Amino acid sequence: MKKLSVSVLLMILAVSSFAKTYGYMLRPNGPLREDKGNGGAEWSITVPEGTELEVESAVPVKMTLKTEKEDIPDISFYKVEYEGNTYYARDTEVAIGGIETALILEDTTLFRKAEISSFMNAKIERNSLVVAGMKKEYAGTSFTEIQYWSAKGNEIRRRYVFTDKVSTNSKDIEAVNIVARALSLKNQDPAKERTMRQELFNNAMSLNTSESVTLYVQEEYNKLYGEIDIEPFYGTIVSPDGSKINVRKSPVNGEVTGQVENGWEILVYKKSAEVSEIEGVKDCWYYVQELGGMKEGLAKGWVFGKYVLFTISEKEASIQAAGGEPLSVSE
Repeated sequence: MKKLSVSVLLMILAVSSFAKTYGYMLRPNGPLREDKGNGGAEWSITVPEGTELEVESAVPVKMTLKTEKEDIPDISFYKVEYEGNTYYARDTEVAIGGIETALILEDTTLFRKAEISSFMNAKIERNSLVVAGMKKEYAGTSFTEIQYWSAKGNEIRRRYVFTDKVSTNSKDIEAVNIVARALSLKNQDPAKERTMRQELFNNAMSLNTSESVTLYVQEEYNKLYGEIDIEPFYGTIVSPDGSKINVRKSPVNGEVTGQVENGWEILVYKKSAEVSEIEGVKDCWYYVQELGGMKEGLAKGWVFGKYVLFTISEKEASIQAAGGEPLSVSE
């Protein structure tokens, strides 16, 4: 076996010394700290969960963590580069040695090893952001090593999960992040907030995501803006000033498709998940069918709850008394 020449060894050492190591911040709103010359690492900025950081060395350095309340010595930090600046990130908050960020598609069991028998009495939640590592096969089952942030332990942990529960599709991660922004969105103008939130959901729905994430986005949208089927019941349109009430194609800002008169009897069989506030009244919207009064057909559509009085007509009462079926809804 030939010995490597000194020049070759120096070349290998030079290449390895310039090899970059990357890590991912897994703590939500992860803090990056700076050495400001005060004897330790002080808070500087926060970065989103999943942010890629260039790590100077996989071996952490010991520094004093300076906080508003106290100085904590001998804390391990990685020296990292982010957007051209040097920072320090705690080694318990940054995952290194993984391959790429990934998403957990559904609540799933954690394993200590890539073996069925090593399952833990613990799960990782759907939509958790993780760093995926190598895949391993055991008895025909594929496992993927993951690193994830444990809020309970305030640290990153390494475990295994079934490979089919992990998505490395960047669009899946993007869609889940967009939904998170939509759900946390707050604006003093309710109409503007609604428009902004729906735009975010539309952006998430337009992405080429996996089936599981597509369903998740739709589920969250439906919780806010979906239609809820309810047992049909009778009601009456009540207009405070006796004027006609608009019937809309969809709740809130839907196209006006007709009007119903004050006092008209209606059949109600859907309501909106969304609650609106109109003239100081908070209520959902109801999908109603007018039971008479229009020569060219029945009025159907969405009416704000303020104008719907829940009643049971004599006809419905007689049906209930006889133990009959609920009134059928015409299409």
